[in-house]
Amino acid sequence: MQTQTLLQRTTVSIGICAVTEIENTLRLTGQILAASDPGLSLKELVVATPNRCLARELERLDERLVVLLENKREGKAVAVNRIIRQTTGDVLVLASADIKLGRNSIPRLVQSLADNNSWGAVDSRVELVNGDAKLMDRVCTLLWKLHNEILDQLDGDHRLGHVAGDLWAVRRDLIGEIPNTINDDAYLALTIQRKGFAIHRVGNSLVWIAGPRSPVDYVAQRSRILLGHLHLIRDFRAVPTTFEFTLPLRLGRNLKTLTETVRALGPSYIPSLFVASFLELLSIQVALVSLLTRRKPGPWRIAHTTKMLRTSRSLA
Repeated sequence: MQTQTLLQRTTVSIGICAVTEIENTLRLTGQILAASDPGLSLKELVVATPNRCLARELERLDERLVVLLENKREGKAVAVNRIIRQTTGDVLVLASADIKLGRNSIPRLVQSLADNNSWGAVDSRVELVNGDAKLMDRVCTLLWKLHNEILDQLDGDHRLGHVAGDLWAVRRDLIGEIPNTINDDAYLALTIQRKGFAIHRVGNSLVWIAGPRSPVDYVAQRSRILLGHLHLIRDFRAVPTTFEFTLPLRLGRNLKTLTETVRALGPSYIPSLFVASFLELLSIQVALVSLLTRRKPGPWRIAHTTKMLRTSRSLA
């Protein structure tokens, strides 16, 4: 009874940054607006986009829907700042436009914050729709399974300081304007943690994404993320709690987790491990070159193969 009362008192704002994902953004916003969870008090759903076609499609769908049409694509951090300024709920849920959303994923995030006053932000569990038909699908499946295992371990140890960023929720009063940083979600998680609040994962809050299906898209996406992590280390002296950055401190445990992950997936994933290792090394080299040349962060290069969401899964 107490849990339900707490949840009813919590108002929610949801923000989505979208660029090319017209079909999926329309599906995602429709799903959110049609949700009838009695404890979820949605104040506004804000979509920031430079895509005029998408903005026209979203117009007048619902009085709770706010469209922030950008004059040009300036990068995610700029869009997130516009969303933060627009939203007024107790909890802000930030979602990528290229996800498939579980039916109860958002209420589960909100409820976990309502139930735990010491938690500042909560992250969902990300799964892939890729399958294992092609080599790059297996590479992405391997790395995301490893990523989830490492984050689950850190969460269990109360040492988690990172969110995947595809769907997560934060107490609105803990965040403000963010700098023009690449990994806006990692920066916000750092800010929350430094204010004394915990970061946790909600294992039954599920979202599905498509991992990059070409080596070029993989390196473009991963090198950008790694560069964002390097910026956090350089500018804020914050080491991300991900596999590659915790490896020096957790060498034995991380290597054991890697071995167990490959064993669980089966022998067919051994070649994928070598390909993944090569692509990771290449990605970090690209990131280091960008860091050393001090290239100014700009809008992401769109990894088009990550926008092709197809799944027959039942969304929980």
